Amino acid sequence: MADAGLIRYNDLNSWAAVQSLLDNGETEGLHLEAKAPSMPRVNRDQQIYIAKAISGFSNTAGGIVIWGVSITKHEHSGLDVLTQIEPVANCHQFMRSLQRIIPTLSTPPILSAKCKCILRRKSDTRGVVVTHFPYQEGSPVQSSLDNLFYWRSGDDFHPAPYEMIRRLFLSADSPDLRTQIDADLAKKEPDGTWVIPLVIANNSQAIAEHTNISVEITNRADCEAVTSFELSDASGFNKGRCIYMKEVAGVIHKGLNLAVGSMRVKMKVDRLPKRKLLLAATLYANRMRARKVDFNIHFTSKGFRLIKTESSFLDQS
Repeated sequence: MADAGLIRYNDLNSWAAVQSLLDNGETEGLHLEAKAPSMPRVNRDQQIYIAKAISGFSNTAGGIVIWGVSITKHEHSGLDVLTQIEPVANCHQFMRSLQRIIPTLSTPPILSAKCKCILRRKSDTRGVVVTHFPYQEGSPVQSSLDNLFYWRSGDDFHPAPYEMIRRLFLSADSPDLRTQIDADLAKKEPDGTWVIPLVIANNSQAIAEHTNISVEITNRADCEAVTSFELSDASGFNKGRCIYMKEVAGVIHKGLNLAVGSMRVKMKVDRLPKRKLLLAATLYANRMRARKVDFNIHFTSKGFRLIKTESSFLDQS
């Protein structure tokens, strides 16, 4: 599932971007909350709210909280409209407090939340703080302050009803494997070959067993050479496709990412102005729907850049 909250978080990268939300009459909703704390510290009431937000956004679709913006309820629609920027004093101190407290407020702890300060001027100490709570596939997330599971509906957090909690726990019984490529770990050899490491991450508490990975280069015609030392070339058994496969030994636990090997790709010289590689990685494991991730990789003068990734289930129509 795409995390719309992360998109909103990334879009809020300047004071003007925050102001545009007010100018456009933005309202609180499924992925957005706004708070105007009176003091730059995380008090008990704020901790209770944050725990709900962590659980609610994580269990639903991800979302952001903008600290330093007040709201007004619209007279006719009843919607909470973002109306005024009320900068948080000592916003960097407030942000650090959030970063320290967030991992303590839920079970399991959310370690991938993001925080940033947005200032009108670089010299300002007052500003807006934006926090992103990601959608969590697999394990349901519980508030550690009241032991409730929350979900996001409209512009509010609600205790999850029994049927929703049951579905959340059922989803945790299956592994949730994803293929990852870290651009920082990719390297270019003297002959122009790019070595692209492949990593498998499990986002569920359920242990992944009997895992297989297949990697297909879908624009093979743009490549001078494609090889792998760790994955076996299965192109001969899949006519017309450039595909490599590997059976992963052992099991994969949550939080322990596994390096499974690298693809070695050299682009054709006459295709270098584009320097684009299309790579699709599919994972199979017991008790898990096969998941494919499409990677769009550009090789630039500055190095390796991952432009876009899309994830889907193999049986998804």
